[in-house]
Amino acid sequence: VDAAYGILGRHLKRMLRCEPGARLGLDPAFLHDMRVAMRRLRAGLRVFSEALPSSRSRSFAGELKWLTPFLGRVRDLDVHLEWLTKAVASLPESLRPGLDAYRACVAAERERAESAMVCRLTSRRFEVFAERMRRFLDAGPPRRPKAPLAGRRVADVVPGPIVKRLERVLKEGRAISSRTPDAQLHALRIQCKRLRYACEFFTDLYGGPAR
Repeated sequence: VDAAYGILGRHLKRMLRCEPGARLGLDPAFLHDMRVAMRRLRAGLRVFSEALPSSRSRSFAGELKWLTPFLGRVRDLDVHLEWLTKAVASLPESLRPGLDAYRACVAAERERAESAMVCRLTSRRFEVFAERMRRFLDAGPPRRPKAPLAGRRVADVVPGPIVKRLERVLKEGRAISSRTPDAQLHALRIQCKRLRYACEFFTDLYGGPAR
């Protein structure tokens, strides 16, 4: 439970530190870093689910799931616009006007996505969620936690979640072929990320092999 509070607290602080810059559009890096922090929080809530009160864990995970797609949409369009800028520069002058028009459409879509994201970040719902999670983690773990594995040592418990994720990656990876549809590749990519996040939480414990 000490590891759970420490790891989740670190990523929550990162999320809240980046939020003003993401909301104001000061630099794409703020949005990227906030999104990464939210992904780590979601992963941490899954990895530490048996060390935390289940009702709180589900509630926080639900709020993060509600918000994440709106940041993801803006970030995806930022990456696409960056690629388009390079693509336009690499084309002959005669071909650039067509791609310029498409780029303008993508930029307009990005503005709409950013508006939707800002609505969420300035909402009462986000404010309440952020404050609830901050207070929960700042209070620190209870002396006598009731969650099933809260009192166990990290070294005794953590191999289970990591091996579980590794086995899933290997199983889905073996099913990949040259005819595998994109949706299946994307699902495997998500499982790989979940494995990576779980390993990252415990690099202090496992050192080089985890990295």
